[in-house]
Amino acid sequence: LRRVAAVRFPWRQHASTPVRATAAVGAVAASTSYIMLQSRCEELEHDVTVGTVDQFAAGEMYEIRVHNKEDVIMLCRFKNGDFYCTGASCSHYSASLADGVLNETNFTVTCPWHDAAFDLRTGKPVRGPGLDGIPVYSVRVEDGKVVVTLPGAPLDDFCHPKTSARDPQNAKRVVIVGGGASGMAAAETLRQEGFTGAITMVCPEGYPVDRPVLSKNLNTNIDEIYLRPPEFFDDLEIEVLLKKKVSQIDPTAKTVTIGGEVIKYDDVIVATGGKPIRPPFPGVNLKNVITIRNVPDNLMLKEVAKPGKKVVIVGASFIGMEVASSLARKNLDVTVIAMEDVPFERVLGKQIGGCFLPLVEKKNVKFIGGAKVAQIKGTAGTSSDPARATGVELGDGRVVSADFVVLGTGVLPETSIVEGVEKLRDRSIPVAECLSCPQAPGLWAVGDIASVVHGEGHRRIEHWCVAMNMGRHAARNIARNTQEPFRDVPFFWTAIFGKQLRYVGHATDYDDTIIEGDLSKMVFVAAYCKGDQVKAVVTMGRDPVAAAAAELMRGDKFPRKQDLTSGWSSRLLNN
Repeated sequence: LRRVAAVRFPWRQHASTPVRATAAVGAVAASTSYIMLQSRCEELEHDVTVGTVDQFAAGEMYEIRVHNKEDVIMLCRFKNGDFYCTGASCSHYSASLADGVLNETNFTVTCPWHDAAFDLRTGKPVRGPGLDGIPVYSVRVEDGKVVVTLPGAPLDDFCHPKTSARDPQNAKRVVIVGGGASGMAAAETLRQEGFTGAITMVCPEGYPVDRPVLSKNLNTNIDEIYLRPPEFFDDLEIEVLLKKKVSQIDPTAKTVTIGGEVIKYDDVIVATGGKPIRPPFPGVNLKNVITIRNVPDNLMLKEVAKPGKKVVIVGASFIGMEVASSLARKNLDVTVIAMEDVPFERVLGKQIGGCFLPLVEKKNVKFIGGAKVAQIKGTAGTSSDPARATGVELGDGRVVSADFVVLGTGVLPETSIVEGVEKLRDRSIPVAECLSCPQAPGLWAVGDIASVVHGEGHRRIEHWCVAMNMGRHAARNIARNTQEPFRDVPFFWTAIFGKQLRYVGHATDYDDTIIEGDLSKMVFVAAYCKGDQVKAVVTMGRDPVAAAAAELMRGDKFPRKQDLTSGWSSRLLNN
């Protein structure tokens, strides 16, 4: 792994809806720290000389402007001298790939923000939240010059990975129960991996959406966060059953029951996700007590979230704090009530969680830590005016008034429809490392409901990106008829008042935290250690350190605790 030293272009821009037009050819013109290209009109496909070999250092990536600086490409040079050229942006949120992490062993480039990875040879997304692929371009060396073959301008930013067509002669059927990120990733991956049988995806909540946005940004237009348009599923011949609910999955008969219809399957991927927890204190079912999990929840929150309104948020983990940040920006009176003393304490610990407290208080969010909720108080209600919450009473008798209440108190796996499978105490489905259920051949569990064999027990990760990776992995095993273990490293992120946090690994039990940087400025890298092993890394303001840490953890190459001496976080980028 080698941290890239990207060539900077202050005029960087991307075409949002590229249409092929007249081409341009570039010639080297720069002798400064920038590589700028002059161009002239040529035929549709053409060669562009982007520089001499000695301009590009081994193990580094560069952004290069072409087509009169209207387009941008990414060029990297491996340590063995090989060159690869692709589109310049991640297909998730358009981060510059040249700011990311290069893995020459796996032939991948990883986005610096959210761990989306792409194959440099095919452009195919192999991990993370990027759904579309990136274009790849032929590159060669002639007479000491690096030459890239490009299509006409403007270049496509992204492209759909190649897929196999449905074969009516293939009688096999995969049923995917759940229309979230993991279910949708599974459906796409089946076609990408050559599965030509029938695919049925049951989506009780509608087409899949970018779920993290529902709590992070209340100004988002719902129509803009659908992960795929309806015609995408038509093109791949994936049958989508919208607003349908599965009442039973029978692993013995290998059937899925939807209303009165029974569908036979060869494999079923259960991706039903989690159901928000409503704690057992009085008042949690009052009309204006809201959970945030799906589009209707988001729309309900938008309807009541008017400037000046008072909201009490119960819970100070990621959903609760993201909603607090969103509502405070809309000028609501926000109070967060938590059992912990500081935000995110349960996951990040008191020291690092504590650095968020001054930030939220500066943004006029009132934080009441170390508190327990006794009840949610409300009106009596009538047949025409249902009972509504008016405040939250704490264990010490204090009452915090509220126009509405948001519960950020976690989720439980939604697995009640799966019969004949013994579930764990938290209602999750225990699965083997390959994500199949040993109790039920042909049944695969992914996302929030899956507890994967880990050491002597099981491990369940609740995060959107992990769920997507699990969906992809189960689909690959089905399409390839393999039992490859799922060995991905968890990666998640959050954004609070514009401050981005990345978390890689999994550390529910640790005995030391090594911090490099400034917590007060929220620019740091922290390693959570158990003995001499680093279990997780958290970063703020230090991209792409988290992505580099994840790559090292996947290869079992992350330094031991004893090696985390001064400057250790910067050295991660050079390993």
